[in-house]
Amino acid sequence: MEIRYRSTRGNGQTVSASEAIIKGLADDGGLFVPERFASLDKSLEELAQMEYKEIAYEVMKLFLTDFTEAELKQCIDNAGISISEVDLFALSSCPGSFTGVRIGASTVKGLAFGSGKPCVGVSTLEALAYNLREINGIVCPVMDARRNQFYNALFECKNGEVNRLCEDRLISSVQLSEELNKLEREVYLGGDGYDLAKGSLSCENICDTEKDYIAQSGISVAILGQKVYNESKSKDTLNDLELKPGYLRASQAERERNENKMDNKN
Repeated sequence: MEIRYRSTRGNGQTVSASEAIIKGLADDGGLFVPERFASLDKSLEELAQMEYKEIAYEVMKLFLTDFTEAELKQCIDNAGISISEVDLFALSSCPGSFTGVRIGASTVKGLAFGSGKPCVGVSTLEALAYNLREINGIVCPVMDARRNQFYNALFECKNGEVNRLCEDRLISSVQLSEELNKLEREVYLGGDGYDLAKGSLSCENICDTEKDYIAQSGISVAILGQKVYNESKSKDTLNDLELKPGYLRASQAERERNENKMDNKN
């Protein structure tokens, strides 16, 4: 029986396992969780006699129900690398959901501390631009920041090189439309705000981006992370103690607290 996934914020919509993996976060900013928990069809005694990869398959097949047996086993085989074989940990540390970037940073900090390996945080937006590094044009990553706003930056891609044109920022759809129209060049969107931006930005120079290059990619994060590490002049600071998540705006709780402080002063 298929297991579908819903948002922790309970918007009622469900997606398949593969859709949840590709999207990363639900459209409302929540995390994806299974609608129900399946029961193992193997006893603990049987599992105790299995190899790790066999156990992994028995668990994954219950929750990733739209994948074939061959696809799951290939995924498990490809994940056979050990921590000792990793030279560098990289993660997209900003921007993102407040929960997501904290979990990601905590996980990488723990892996780096335990292994003694270096770690780097990279811009989520720049990593999205690296998905499209082989095109020649302007890449405009967009992440839905709610309230008709996007987390955004602009990059120029040419001959496999990615050049940043502005810093990561929070920008309204109206402001972004005005800026893109002034470029008079082909613009390619990417990121979880792709569909929203395509519908809300009034720009004739926006081109369609191939589906495989829209979502965040661990490969792009790894490529950018290696570049950041190689170009760093202070590699001794790229460690678990210095790694921190980043935010382009205060959380809702912080904003409400600041508003209350202002009200009390008045």
